[in-house]
Amino acid sequence: MTLKPDRDKSVNFDETTNVFIEGDNLNVLKVIRDSYTNRVNCIFIDPPYNTEKEFIYPDNFVQPYKAYQEMIGVLDEDGNKLESEEDKLGRKHTNWLNFMYARLLLAYDLLDDDGVIFVTIDDTEFLNLRGIMDEIFGYFLGQITYLTNPRGRSQDQYLGKSAEYVVVYSKKQLVKGGISITKNDDKLLSDYRLLDENEKRYRELGLRNSHREFGRFNRENLWYPFYVDTNNKNKIYVCNPEDEKNPFYMENGEKKFLSDDRVDFGELIEVLPLWDDEFEGCWTWSIDKTTRQEKGFWNYDLLVAKQHKNKWNIVRKDYAIKEDGVAQTMVKTLLTDSSYSSDAGRGDLAELFPEAKKNKDRLFQNPKAVELVKLLVNMGTKEDSIVMDFFAGSGTTAQAVMELNADPITEGNRKYVLVQLQEAIKEEQDAYKYGYKHITDLTRDRIKRAAAKVREKYPDTANNVDLSFKTFVLDKSNFPQWDDSLEEEQYAEQINLLEESISNPEDAVYEVLLLLRKYLLDAHVERVSENVYSIGDEEKTLVYLDNQLSDKGYEYIIENYSGYERILVYDNALSQTQKLNLRITIGDKFETL
Repeated sequence: MTLKPDRDKSVNFDETTNVFIEGDNLNVLKVIRDSYTNRVNCIFIDPPYNTEKEFIYPDNFVQPYKAYQEMIGVLDEDGNKLESEEDKLGRKHTNWLNFMYARLLLAYDLLDDDGVIFVTIDDTEFLNLRGIMDEIFGYFLGQITYLTNPRGRSQDQYLGKSAEYVVVYSKKQLVKGGISITKNDDKLLSDYRLLDENEKRYRELGLRNSHREFGRFNRENLWYPFYVDTNNKNKIYVCNPEDEKNPFYMENGEKKFLSDDRVDFGELIEVLPLWDDEFEGCWTWSIDKTTRQEKGFWNYDLLVAKQHKNKWNIVRKDYAIKEDGVAQTMVKTLLTDSSYSSDAGRGDLAELFPEAKKNKDRLFQNPKAVELVKLLVNMGTKEDSIVMDFFAGSGTTAQAVMELNADPITEGNRKYVLVQLQEAIKEEQDAYKYGYKHITDLTRDRIKRAAAKVREKYPDTANNVDLSFKTFVLDKSNFPQWDDSLEEEQYAEQINLLEESISNPEDAVYEVLLLLRKYLLDAHVERVSENVYSIGDEEKTLVYLDNQLSDKGYEYIIENYSGYERILVYDNALSQTQKLNLRITIGDKFETL
């Protein structure tokens, strides 16, 4: 199996770095595994929930009861019952677990060592998903509960379901705040209301640790006094461990001592990290930290002495924009905003298809909300990350990535790899009425319409965003293959087949690209001469794929081989003399395939 490019189903095939793949995701992941190992930064998937419904993938994984009994040994070969106890629950979950386990194993290989995977799920398989994610990925970052239906599902049997879940995993422990997100404009304005003399926004945070599990009793190094000179604009001095009566302040990054100012120590006000009930707490900064320069600021310059009800406190300025970027915030484990709901997801899709919206038709049953996927992808990416979704559905992830790249707060050059089964749409389904014969037809059209919406929504930045995609289709190999199922008398015919030429050299060059295990599907591929192709931009490979090496192709290889790391020529295209000449001329760079 391999992936073949489909230019007719693509938009700006040669320029784009976004990839859309049609095919069963298990086989697709196997095909791209070697090329994408440890190179995907963020994976988001919305797999079948095993709710015994059907739309894209069969969503009923209940194994036939008799087959399940035979599998677990309850029935013998003749169909006789061996045990009286029957596990009716297991057959509902076994096939779903097998389905997911194989795909998640491959996802683990693709995910970068610092990457993050997000998986949505409901109650049906939540515990089983957690179990296999614990086993495969190993590091649980958290679980998000998001409101899907505030009214609750009236068709449920006992409780009206109002929420679903996102489980978040990585391969290893990430740095603190590793999946925090940039605050948006509204949040910045509400949180950072103060302005300094340079009109820069900041807020004031208490320097005393707000958790009582930390204090002088277990953080002795964070228990020390500050001193305030109220006669000099509440100037702050820091405790000097080497001379308690000669504290210091900082000026341009250098320590200046009280003795230099000729201020009487007795006139200073001592400020300790005491709670209102006199509990001996601690500061969040050590003495050493107050003297450091971090994120473009000297920490000491951020300290402010404040008096409230005759009690003095030390606070610090926290700026909205620092040297390393805009302030960030941790995503909460409970999301109740309506923009993440099921209604929002359906509304997002309907907005792109007004013709269906007018007739109250549903082109796709339960698309995820764009804002939900944007939030998760934002958590798991940097500005140039690769995002993968191998249950692409209607293409919400593509829209989310494009909008993130266009938004001035989160702008970047993220690129996506989407995989979707070419599942037929049934005639009785709404999407069929609008000309969509396969789910992939709908997905591609949604991406195109979402791109148009991004241009409209972000006119100032959209020109800098990749709004196109290249399509690949899972198919059989371009190279003649030996068939092990043939009988011996058919061997001669099979040998003749192996000597046949490649039917489509451009298709075959992408198969070679994947076999080389170093290039991604968005790598630059250019036809530089007659059936001669160049792969890559810097570490380039030259490939010739045809049944006979032409004079033109031979001349190009001889004249340009020095600019390439490898020269690959289809073995059937070469005579023994040509092969020998190329090997002598080019040396170790030359290989046949």
